[in-house]
Amino acid sequence: MPAGLFLASNQQPVFHSLATANASRTPNFMWWTSNNMNGFTAQLGYSTSPLRTSATNEVENNVGTTSAQRKADGTYFKLGYVNGPVDASLSSIDYKSAYIAGTPTGSGALGAGLNANADQKGTTFVVKYQATPQLRVAYGYSDEQTIANASAAAVAVSGSAASSVISQVNVGDATKATAKAISAAYKMGASQFTLNWAKRSNLKLNGAEQAATGIQQVSLAWNYDLSKNTSIGIMNTVQKLDANLVNAGGLFYQGNNAYGGQFSSFRGETYKITSFALRQNF
Repeated sequence: MPAGLFLASNQQPVFHSLATANASRTPNFMWWTSNNMNGFTAQLGYSTSPLRTSATNEVENNVGTTSAQRKADGTYFKLGYVNGPVDASLSSIDYKSAYIAGTPTGSGALGAGLNANADQKGTTFVVKYQATPQLRVAYGYSDEQTIANASAAAVAVSGSAASSVISQVNVGDATKATAKAISAAYKMGASQFTLNWAKRSNLKLNGAEQAATGIQQVSLAWNYDLSKNTSIGIMNTVQKLDANLVNAGGLFYQGNNAYGGQFSSFRGETYKITSFALRQNF
């Protein structure tokens, strides 16, 4: 689709609503890609600060008033397979955030920790299939969770704070969800029709399902090639939050910037957008 339409149809807020890898990029990331072996390729990646953002710069860079109690790190794995009409991949991330302990307030008491972002874990499977020269379909499934470091702090285990101090992480809430997505594109002469659909399950908080906390998004698009270099398009996208879901919706952030909107959503809110695009290749 023309790039402008893709921004609003991006399924990231639904399909990767928890383990997002920062929704765009992973800092300090190093990776290795294997050679192609009968259609199979593998990637292994590692980061020393995978979840660092501007809001956690002090924590992740270890420049706070106390020493870091846990160093951040993150691992990434992807196995891909491409053979004829089939393009499939299985990928997984395990990202841990650093934290700095606070000053203990007394014997056995937690200090006020400087917490970084929640840890992220996620596994995603995607398969694409070229059914005919005109028809392409795709299916995706994701299983993701975040684990908050709610009480990362220093603890004085005996006497005064200065006499004996250890550090600990009190693991906070674990939030989990699964999602699935289906896409199809059909080429008919100069026209292409596209359908994108994604749905995330209810959230599970520490293993307990939270009713009416799902989210789904549907996009229908048509684009037309005026020439080899020029195409036009129109698309309608609807994103619907369930009645108990709050501050977890909205279009992909680039789409939000391009079309206007908000990041904080209301319970049961529905986003609707109709967008037009003109693409020129030079």
